[in-house]
Amino acid sequence: MNRKSAKLALLLVGIPLASIETRAQWVLTNAPEGVYVYAFATSGTNVFAGSDTSALADLGGSVFLSTDNGANWTNSSAGITAPEVRALAVSDTNIYAGTWGGGVYLSTDNAATWKQSSTGMTDSIVTALAVSGGMIFAGTYGGGVYLSTDNAATWTASTTGLTNTNVWSLAISGSKIFAGTDGGGVFLSTDNGANWMAVNTGLPSPLWGVRLAISGTNIFAGAQGGVFLSTDNGANWTDVSNGLPNPWVFDLAVSDTNVFALTNWGEVSLSTDNGASWSLVNEGLMDTLVEAIAVSDSFIFAGGSSGSGIWRRMLPEIIGVVIAVEAADLLPPRFDLAQNYPNPFNPATTLRYDLPHGAHVRLVIYDLRGREVSRLIDAHAGPGYRQLSWDGQDQAGRELPTGIYIARLLTPEFTKTIKMVLLK
Repeated sequence: MNRKSAKLALLLVGIPLASIETRAQWVLTNAPEGVYVYAFATSGTNVFAGSDTSALADLGGSVFLSTDNGANWTNSSAGITAPEVRALAVSDTNIYAGTWGGGVYLSTDNAATWKQSSTGMTDSIVTALAVSGGMIFAGTYGGGVYLSTDNAATWTASTTGLTNTNVWSLAISGSKIFAGTDGGGVFLSTDNGANWMAVNTGLPSPLWGVRLAISGTNIFAGAQGGVFLSTDNGANWTDVSNGLPNPWVFDLAVSDTNVFALTNWGEVSLSTDNGASWSLVNEGLMDTLVEAIAVSDSFIFAGGSSGSGIWRRMLPEIIGVVIAVEAADLLPPRFDLAQNYPNPFNPATTLRYDLPHGAHVRLVIYDLRGREVSRLIDAHAGPGYRQLSWDGQDQAGRELPTGIYIARLLTPEFTKTIKMVLLK
């Protein structure tokens, strides 16, 4: 095999139960391809993904559920007729879904079934949800905030003082509720949403697409302008974007004192010092249209509008914590060959394949006439998530012309082909 043609990198292999310090990368889970993910919610090992399947009638549904920290996913949308879920929240055994055009849906059986619960809500584009005790807050795009005190059975508008009603995010810190808006910065309510006031001192204006996250007494606001920190309940904000690869922040997630920022559609950065410095932690994340990130006890998840699916990465290997992990949870659930990325490509592309157990593997490139042009792998390989790059050369190292090429993965029990487009 031409060394230049294929650079093989093992991403993650099975390991026995033990105390280890993992050093892995982002890996693609087996969530259905074509699912556009806009929101996550987690509860223990349960992970809920809100999606847009409006153009994918064969997939159906708009909520997907994993009960094993994202290793496997099932469609859990029975009763939801709206095609897009843009917000999710969990409170005990209740799960709330905010939809684009269908209001709020409620599930009381771990997402097995849903019912619409939007009585009193005259604005049906729900972009944010937050729960505090017996109060549920729903942020809408164009209608401000709604409040329910009867488990989403009825809703009342809560907009007094909210001069920008395009609510993009909600966050709760004790008795204080924060609303991030699209174009109006941040608003605060200290009386359960009865009244709101702008808290934008130190923030640039206008501030678009504000996402909020809370870590202890620190409040973070990410927007098209960077990340900003308030340590005094929003009274004052400081720019803490130094070190971010891009100032356009799409989402924020918090794990204890660790803050993750998603920038520029596919760059995930971590700060362990309240935004004083940031480091990029998106090794292996090949999706460049990520729109949402979330953390659970053990993993960070990412999904977006490219349709590639849902990615995950172990939190401990990012933040350097030594934990015990199960081998079965680290192995792919099935054989697979993912669509190459980028596609079309020039000069190189990445191919990712999954092996649930060891097998003899062949990965071969053909032209449209069925002629083999390069054999990237022809050997036994152990289990794991793997990837390699191909630079558009044949077996002898000669550059191939523009055209469509076929990649085929073969094992004794699995075969799959994908089409790739090489542009010169």
